[in-house]
Amino acid sequence: MGILIGLLALIALIFVHELGHYLVARWVGVKVEEFAIGFGPKLLSRKYGETTWSIRACLIGGFVSFKDEYNSQSSTHLTTFNGATPFRRILIMLGGVAGNFVGAVILYALILLIGIRQDFFVSSEDAKAYRPFVSVSEEQVFVSSVTQNGSAYRANLHPGDEILMVNGQPIFYAQDVLAALSRKQEQAIIDVVDIVRKGDVSTVTLNQEEGNWEFTLSQSQLVTASPMTALPVSIAYTSRGLWRIVSLTPHILSSIIVTESLGPVVIVIQSAKANEEGLIPMLMTTWSFSLWVILLSLFPIPITDGGRILLTLPELLIKKKLSRRVELAILRLSVVGMLVLSIFFIINEILKLIL
Repeated sequence: MGILIGLLALIALIFVHELGHYLVARWVGVKVEEFAIGFGPKLLSRKYGETTWSIRACLIGGFVSFKDEYNSQSSTHLTTFNGATPFRRILIMLGGVAGNFVGAVILYALILLIGIRQDFFVSSEDAKAYRPFVSVSEEQVFVSSVTQNGSAYRANLHPGDEILMVNGQPIFYAQDVLAALSRKQEQAIIDVVDIVRKGDVSTVTLNQEEGNWEFTLSQSQLVTASPMTALPVSIAYTSRGLWRIVSLTPHILSSIIVTESLGPVVIVIQSAKANEEGLIPMLMTTWSFSLWVILLSLFPIPITDGGRILLTLPELLIKKKLSRRVELAILRLSVVGMLVLSIFFIINEILKLIL
């Protein structure tokens, strides 16, 4: 189930990106021939109006195919991609990252409506800026980590679990848990730890092992926003998050190159792991990946939207257009390069999981 959730998160990232391209193209009058999720053979397809909507076999990306986009002959018709003005083509290319940004804003607004732990929401220096626009609950106690194969792990205690009661005693602060557990040290079993996981209340029984329950706690408040403030706060917070990623671009890119840490398999697996901790961690992970996709899409290499914008800039600025043959050769090589890199990353990520 977790892998399915992770796959749905990846498809959602692809969909909003390609939807951005599609909507901007329609807005500027360029015809769209196909909107595809995935590459390779078509699994499902249906034509609505002038556009074929399809799902393809390899769900590692997607594309929007514009009229005459790969035609070797130049076109002057404004409804074709080649015939559109350079400014309109750049807008179309920017549509993908705009789609990811809007998707991230909507996603974070939803998170704020549901409620998010303050330690996930802002750092201490940011708290004052957002405090007038959000509501903060009383302190809550959460499990922050569980030692693998330890007593708490075997008792099915998970990171992210909120602790409500221990041995019938209500828990308001982290020290309340420690006090309640310490009173039972002479007995072999610690009874009835009531927790909240994914909105459901359940009970965990911990077996004492030399007074060490092998888990750590954190204390936080729940931050929520009203329907009136959720969207403005989300826009501000998502913009700030994107700026932080941009400011760390050299470090992030070097990490990706060395570890291949942002391929489609990684997105699926990390989203699946986050889903095990609850709905909010999973949504937060998807939100973070949305911002990373924006950064990588704008990186100026031919296989990205940023690269295609770079190829269009000379025409916009100095009215000098690349030869259609040269441009088409670059685009075709870019598509092949993207497929090769995607396959390489997938194989590498699978090997890392196996080994």
